[in-house]
Amino acid sequence: MSHEIYEKIKDFLSKEGYRICGDSYEEYLYVMDGMSLKMEDNYIIK
Repeated sequence: MSHEIYEKIKDFLSKEGYRICGDSYEEYLYVMDGMSLKMEDNYIIK
């Protein structure tokens, strides 16, 4: 679902008059806290 977040970011930047220069990247972090039973809850996109 990160593509939906990117669209919101791009919309915000456009409204504020910013433009994107260069590439973007995702860094996935796996968090093992033992609290969540759903695997997707254990990932953070930085």
